[in-house]
Amino acid sequence: MEDAIDAYGDDVNRDIVAWFYEFEGVATMAQRTEDQKNIMCQVQYIVLSFAKDINKRIWEIVRASDVHRRLISRQKKRNESALEYVYEMQRIASNAVIDESSLIEYIVDGAVTNARTRASLYRAKTIEELKEELVFWERADMENSDT
Repeated sequence: MEDAIDAYGDDVNRDIVAWFYEFEGVATMAQRTEDQKNIMCQVQYIVLSFAKDINKRIWEIVRASDVHRRLISRQKKRNESALEYVYEMQRIASNAVIDESSLIEYIVDGAVTNARTRASLYRAKTIEELKEELVFWERADMENSDT
């Protein structure tokens, strides 16, 4: 029965009203109850949503080199906290396999311009250590700018 009904969206030129008319006719002919009709519509919708999601994911395959380029070019913005910046860099890095030490380097390079501060931040072995150091650095930087 369900195979007799095309999923809405298979034919982009097809009108939704025409689809419902066909659906209602097939469901009535098969003596389906209203609850069964609702379930069938939901199944058709889920199948369509799944197909669209898979298609989208296939076309959004990201090359690792693109991710590395984005990480290199991403700089911390003035109105962005250090943690917001780290989380954004982690989000970008999640699109490829990036080792933690490389990600730390990308984050430090984009967050800090002072060579001495940068050198001390490079010592972080994990992202968690780096976050702690960046929060400390950010707090100290704010105190220095207030005086």
